[in-house]
Amino acid sequence: MLAEEEIARLRNKESLRDKKLHLVLDLDHTLLNLTLLKDTTPGEDYLLQDISNGRLFRLDSIKMLTKLRPYVRIFLEEASQLFDMYIYTMGERSYALEIAR
Repeated sequence: MLAEEEIARLRNKESLRDKKLHLVLDLDHTLLNLTLLKDTTPGEDYLLQDISNGRLFRLDSIKMLTKLRPYVRIFLEEASQLFDMYIYTMGERSYALEIAR
């Protein structure tokens, strides 16, 4: 975690004011975790029923259950003020587009 002084120093740099720095983030195991719906155990069935907490998503179109990592929304909000952001995945394009929605 960056100290307040370091954050202030970075925000004052010309490259940050112009948003010239780029941050590439890997989706899998960095921003979120996921599992195939068919791989959920009977003990995890309750997860499929209650996905209203805003961190857990059922993606029926690609047959996956995904969970955002802790504090990922805060991180993305703050990082978006400092960087032009991009996501990366080794998965298929259809997977990336579904997750990025």
